[in-house]
Amino acid sequence: MNEYSVEDFEKYLQNGKIIFLYDGLCNLCYGTVKFFYNRNPSKFEFINLQSVINNNQLVEIFQIPTSLNAVTIIKGAFNSTQNNQNQLQKPYRILYKSQAIQECLKELKQPWCIIGFIIQLIPLTVKDFSYDLIGRFRYKIFGKSDQICQIQRKQK
Repeated sequence: MNEYSVEDFEKYLQNGKIIFLYDGLCNLCYGTVKFFYNRNPSKFEFINLQSVINNNQLVEIFQIPTSLNAVTIIKGAFNSTQNNQNQLQKPYRILYKSQAIQECLKELKQPWCIIGFIIQLIPLTVKDFSYDLIGRFRYKIFGKSDQICQIQRKQK
């Protein structure tokens, strides 16, 4: 399992990547990761939640959920300038659940980006209710892996 640091996350964000955090044991989640990777591999940095939820500094700074119930993305430029409270400035966005998926769809080519914009028109309560309902039964419907699933990037 990879160890990630605040510096790793800063580097990804400075390079214009979207950090995509997912449940590495969930077959539905991993299928979603493969879907986005196959359509825009250079835009996303896919990280399973199991590899970061025990890193208190990452969890606190980037508001990473410690449960495995929500896809989370972190998007935007990162400025590591510290303020008086010794907290990192936050010129990036953190999106969860349906908002995270819709934002990722908008990063893809047509027709997926259009679908992302259409999903944006649905009220958040409806989207997140649907997300939570599917999430509650995701292991029963799609199965659960015995080991962490992660994308193996091709070496250049």
